This record gives sequence, C-alpha cells and structure tokens, in this order.
Amino acid sequence: AILTPFGSRVRAMGEFGVEDLSFGEFKNKQGSSAYQKVVNSKFNDGKISWFGGTISNDRRNHRVNPSKGWKWELRDKVAMPSMNRDHSFIKIDGSAAWHTSLMAQEKLVLSAFGKAGAVASLDSEKPIPFKEIYHMGGVNSVRGFKYGEAGPRWDVSTKVLAPLGATKMMLGSLELSTPVGEGDQAPRAYLFYDIGGGWDTPIPNGLTRSDFDSLASTNTDKSVDELFKSQVKRDRF
Repeated sequence: AILTPFGSRVRAMGEFGVEDLSFGEFKNKQGSSAYQKVVNSKFNDGKISWFGGTISNDRRNHRVNPSKGWKWELRDKVAMPSMNRDHSFIKIDGSAAWHTSLMAQEKLVLSAFGKAGAVASLDSEKPIPFKEIYHMGGVNSVRGFKYGEAGPRWDVSTKVLAPLGATKMMLGSLELSTPVGEGDQAPRAYLFYDIGGGWDTPIPNGLTRSDFDSLASTNTDKSVDELFKSQVKRDRF
C-alpha cells in the first residue's frame, strides 16, 4: 500500500492485491439447471488481481469512541478484464459520520452515519465475485437483520434465508450512546435507528430477469442451501 497525507487529517492510499477463490465440491460447472446457473455465477472459482484507492478526511476527536467531529471516506476497487481470466468488476463506496456530545463530559453522544456503494461487472462473461457484492444486514450494517437478509435472497425454508447479494446499497443510521463505566475503553450502551438495504442482484448469463425472479421466490434444494450457508460463514470472518 502507498499512503500519502494531504495536510494533517486528509489521507490518500493506493492498494493492490491478488486473491484466490475456490469453492471445491459445491460447484458443478457442467450443471444445466436454472439453479445451477445461479450457483455457478455466484461462486465462480479463479484468481482476482485488483487495484484500488482510498481518500479520507478524519476530524473526529477519538478513533474508537468519538464524541465530536466528523469523517468522510471514498474507496474504489477495480479488477480489470485484461488482468483477470475469471472475474472483473469496479466497486465504489462512500461513507460519512458525524458526532456531537449532548451532555457534559461526553456522557451522551449523538452520531449520524451514512454509506452508499455500487459494484458492476466490466465484462459480461466475467462475473462479480460473491465476496464483492453487498450483503446487507448484521452488526456492521442494518442492525436487526441477519447477514444478507436486508437485500436480495432465496427463501430456502421458513428458517433459512440464502443471501444472493446486491450490486447497490444504501445505509443511514442515527445513534445515541453512553459509556457504561469509566475511561476511554469503557463499554457503551446504544440506542439506534438504522435504515437501508441492498438491491439489484447480478443475473447469470442464460437467465432472464423474470426467470430469475421466479427462482428467487421458490424453495431450493439442499445442495444449494448448504452452499450458501457455507459461503456466508466464510464471508463473516
């Protein structure tokens, strides 16, 4: 990574990397069913060579538990078709946060957050990796929803929701927090309101939008269920 400061708080960073994706026994590239086309598209093996950058301005008074100030960040990540045999995409995210103390000694802090992003394939024959599309829901996303639940999904059963991922997302949040204990590292209690979600899941080649929408509302078989649950566990960590 290359880090360049602009002034005391604004920073720009360039990154590049190579990743290896493999889904082993869950994949069947020769499958002809509509379900299999979706699975093959979402979980495509291969290597990803990518580059990207981040620019941010951080004016918060504390990086972990801020009580005043603001921060914004813009990030992009690109995997060019000419650099990759199996995948290609461009991904752009933007986020902002603002904090202010409502009581003396920072006993009650009001925070507002916003985030938006989009990812798109640069080649129709080279899909976006499953890990690069958005899975909205969870502690670091839309709280109150499970991982991937606040976006496109398969209703595998009444108890299992298989996230399909989204190419676009928005998130907004208002939050009140107060320390439970003394010191900068004391745990905090939160009261929050989140709104947001993801939409527009990638459609595999060979399927129309109406065919795909019909599949997404139909229960799948066990093998597809196990594949999605397995990948969800991998992406969480």
